[in-house]
Amino acid sequence: MNRPIKAVAIFSMILTVILLINLTYIQAFQTKQLAENPLNARQFYDMKQRQRGQISAGGQVLAESVRDDNGYYNRRYVYAPEAFGSVEGYFSDRFGAAGIEASQNSILSGEDDSLFARRMWDQISGKEVRGANVELTLSPQVQQVAYNELASKGYSGSVVALRPSTGEVLAMASTPSYNPSAITDQSPEAAAANFEALSQDAGSPLLNRSTQVTQPPGSTFKV
Repeated sequence: MNRPIKAVAIFSMILTVILLINLTYIQAFQTKQLAENPLNARQFYDMKQRQRGQISAGGQVLAESVRDDNGYYNRRYVYAPEAFGSVEGYFSDRFGAAGIEASQNSILSGEDDSLFARRMWDQISGKEVRGANVELTLSPQVQQVAYNELASKGYSGSVVALRPSTGEVLAMASTPSYNPSAITDQSPEAAAANFEALSQDAGSPLLNRSTQVTQPPGSTFKV
């Protein structure tokens, strides 16, 4: 074998080894991360066959799953969706997930390691495997007031209220906002049109300005 052919053979062998190592790493260590990635629409579609946990705040249910005639669960945002939209986010088999729906997906879907025993019990007892609920520290009243103050004045910004003694977040309002149900509890055509309109909106309502945008600070005070 002459030198150029030998060099090409060695180079090809090295690339093959690197590819196999990367493939092994992905399958062994990144399976869960890729499965729960908001861009993995297939995985999210499969999750619609399981009842997703509720998101609530102050005892008030914010988001829940309702089963349709085809046996799939659709996500509905039932309480003050625009006031809480930027925080709770959305869960969609077409557009992925955002907000709490994304950050707490493993809990809400029932796939978190901490829920292993409950999953096993549900399967053994013949119950439908379901997700767990997530309770936020937000105060529905404080959140609504904060949102109303921003929205009524047409502001583009956010308000965050903390309980100084514990650090609990009592409000995290952001405007402009949106109704998550517009892209999750609609026909595919309507959901796509609504998502496109929100994505193209100059005000960027899909962003949570409390966590995703750098803005000049306003007044900081303690009560």
